Amino acid sequence: MPEESSSARTVPLNLLLDIDGTLAITDRLYLLAFQDLMRPFGYTDVDEAWFEKHVAGKVDVEVFRALMPADSTAEMLEATSRKKDALFVQKAASEGAAIVPGLREVLQMARRCGWRCIAVTNAQRGGGQAVLDMLRRELGDEVAGVIEDLVVGCECERAKPHPEPYLEGIRRLGAAAEHCIVF
Repeated sequence: MPEESSSARTVPLNLLLDIDGTLAITDRLYLLAFQDLMRPFGYTDVDEAWFEKHVAGKVDVEVFRALMPADSTAEMLEATSRKKDALFVQKAASEGAAIVPGLREVLQMARRCGWRCIAVTNAQRGGGQAVLDMLRRELGDEVAGVIEDLVVGCECERAKPHPEPYLEGIRRLGAAAEHCIVF
C-alpha cells in the first residue's frame, strides 16, 4: 500500500451533512405537515405518491408556486412556507424522527479524528434546527455537538442542488473544497 504524504495525514476532513434522509428520516413528518397545510386549499389526496410528485427534492418556493392559486403573491407563498415549517417543527416535537442508522458512530468518529461538520439543508431554518435539536437530545451534545452550524439553502442566493449552500458551508468551516466530503 502506498504511503500517505505527511500533509495528507495532517489535514482533517470536513463533513457537509444534509439533514433530511442523511441525518434523520423526515419524509413522514413532512407528509403529515403537508396533509394539514394543503387541506384548506382543497388537496385531500396528500399521500406518499402525491408528496413524491409535488414536494420531494424541491425547495418551498418551487413547491408553493406550483400548488397555490396562480394569483398568489410572493408574500402569500412565503407565509405558506413559514406555516409549513411551523407544522413540521410541531410534528418533529410530537412524533419524532428516526435517526439514520450509523449516524452516532460517524459523528463519534468525526469528533475523534478532529473532523469538522456542518449541516446543509434546503429545509427552512426552523425545520433544520428542530432536527439538529432532536439529534442533540437523542445522541447527546457530546456526539451531535460536532455539527457546528446550519446552512439553509433558501437563505443563500441559490438553493441546492446548486453548489452555493455547500460552498457557504465550506466558507464557514474555513476549509478547502478538496478537504470536504458532502453527504
